[in-house]
Amino acid sequence: VCVAVAIGMWRQDATLFLMLSACLAWCAAVPEWNPIDRIYNAVQPDGAPVLPPSPAPRRTAMALASLCAGVSSVAIHMEAWRTAWTIEGLLLVAALAVVVGRFCFGSFVYYQVTRWLDHAGIRRRRLTSRSAESGW
Repeated sequence: VCVAVAIGMWRQDATLFLMLSACLAWCAAVPEWNPIDRIYNAVQPDGAPVLPPSPAPRRTAMALASLCAGVSSVAIHMEAWRTAWTIEGLLLVAALAVVVGRFCFGSFVYYQVTRWLDHAGIRRRRLTSRSAESGW
């Protein structure tokens, strides 16, 4: 992802960012068929652990990255260069933070939102009331 963002920033290619956005959206929506994880698992040496389907924090990170790549693609297409460079820069910093600093902003957002929802009682109440009413 980091390499694709860097190449997209250098070329200012709306198609590349649109394809990256679609790929990341697919990875977030269908974690069992994640092409990035499948490539990663294919190049691992024998005996190395394989990546399981993505958990919710990782899917949230992929969804946020997909959103940023999509917005960047639209900004490039509309020739809104400052917006495109800003979004691309944020996406590159977030990707580098994962690679270099082992900090995932998307996962951080997931944990902060779920903590806030748990504290407010929103998530727990919503799950129990809907499942009881609908018979799920």
